[in-house]
Parts: sequence; structure tokens; C-alpha cells
Amino acid sequence: MLTGEERAELAKLIRSKLTSVRLVQRARIVLLAASVSRHWRANGLKPQRVRGFKVSRDPKFVEKLEDIVGLYMSPPEHALELCCDEKSQVQALDRTQPGLPLKKGRAATMTHAYKRNGTTTLFAALNILDAQVIGQCQQRHTHVAWLKFLKTIAVLQKVIRANSRLSSKQNEALH
Repeated sequence: MLTGEERAELAKLIRSKLTSVRLVQRARIVLLAASVSRHWRANGLKPQRVRGFKVSRDPKFVEKLEDIVGLYMSPPEHALELCCDEKSQVQALDRTQPGLPLKKGRAATMTHAYKRNGTTTLFAALNILDAQVIGQCQQRHTHVAWLKFLKTIAVLQKVIRANSRLSSKQNEALH
């Protein structure tokens, strides 16, 4: 039988032996991790960075893709090029108090609190040629609202073309 002192000594040895075994195991893991990391860096691998994508299940996806890429690769000569997008559920926020204006030696300020005024849908288009932005907010996100926005763009572009023809005719008269 072991005395109390001998038991304490034995427990101390066991703990230190287990501690040293664990330290060796951890050191191996650290060395292994450093080695793996070194190989990843040497080969330009970044496994923590993962990009995901989804392929459309639309049976006409490839056909549509070819049409769009074809427009970019060889656009029609006098085509109007617009970049359109839609954003639904845009929160219409307002500050609870007006901010203080910029003054000499002091930055402009505004409150961090805001009140919610509901949501809206934003439709926007960018005319690539003249960087004109056309935007419109709608109450609901429907295909009818989207078509209405596209018709608005078409009407605006007709007006712009008519005005540019008129101004070019006026310039010809001056020369």
C-alpha cells in the first residue's frame, strides 16, 4: 500500500508524463500545420477561400447566354446599351432628427437613430454611352412594374434621340 506522500508523488509523475505526451502531440500538430501551410503558400493555394456558383436549370440557358455574350462581343452599330437592375425590399429610412451642418473646425453630424417608412422597390438603368442614370421606385416588385420601367426608358431614349437630332440640325444651320 502507498502512503499519502507516495500517492501524491505518483499522481504528480503521471500528470507530468501525460502533460509531456500532450505537449509532444501538440508540437507535432503545430509542425504538421506549419508544413501544410508552407506547401499551400508555395503553390498559391488558399483553401479557406471558396467561391460558389449556381448553374441555371433553364433548358434554354445556353441559348440565352450565347445571345447576351454575342451582343457584348459584336454589338449592333447604333444600339442603345443599357445596364438595368432591380432591387426589392429597399428600406425607406429617415433620420429621427436633422443633422448638424459642417462648420469650420467641426465635422457634420447626424443621429444614429432612424425611423422606418416601409420598403420600396428600386429599378435603375445606366446608359453606358452618356452615363445617364434612370431610376424609379415602385410600391411592389412585379413584372408589370418592371415592364412599365422598361417602357419609361424607351420613351426617354426616344426623347433624347429626338433632341440630339434637333440640336445637330441647329448646328448644321449655324455652319
